[in-house]
Formats: sequence, C-alpha cells, structure tokens
Amino acid sequence: MVAVPPTPTRLGLRAEGIGTVLLATGYRPSHPWLRLSVTAPDGTIAQRRGVTSAPGVYVVGQRFQHRRDSGYIDGARHNAQAVVAHLLGRAAPLVPTLPAANAAPTS
Repeated sequence: MVAVPPTPTRLGLRAEGIGTVLLATGYRPSHPWLRLSVTAPDGTIAQRRGVTSAPGVYVVGQRFQHRRDSGYIDGARHNAQAVVAHLLGRAAPLVPTLPAANAAPTS
C-alpha cells in the first residue's frame, strides 16, 4: 500500500514558483471558491479573450466567453488560442474592468 499525503487546502503560488493560473471554468458560472475580485455581477469571470484583471489569471471555457460555442470543448480551443497568444506576447494587452458596485447603469 502506498501512503497518499492529504490534499492541500492552500498553495503559496510565489513560494511554488507559479506565475500563471488558467481556470477552465466549464459551462455553469459558479465560483464560490474563487477569492479574487474578478467575478462579474452575473457570476461569470470578467475577462476579455480570457485575460482577467488579476495578473497571471486567465480563463477558458466560459459559456459565451467570446463565441457562442466557448462553453464547449471545440469552442474553448479558440479561447485557449487567444490566451496562449497573450502569454507569448503576440496579442495586445486586454484587461477587462468590472463595473463599480455603486455605478449608475448605462443605457
């Protein structure tokens, strides 16, 4: 029998040398575990072509992320291509902004 260590509940990204986190979010927007201020009012992760406002945090696979098929495996590949292009410096910086909590709605 092989002893399996317990699953960590926290991870020090800097201490582990991790500079990029890619969230493959799936079809339904439910991220109660995400402790970053990147969640939009509708529950999705605010992003533009997979780039969030949190440095080093990217997302693929959200429903209607950029295309109608973004929430499906075949469609998520387009989002992944955009994220990779950004990471390789081949895309213009795209940083989304969240609406202010007390901002007046725009029409």
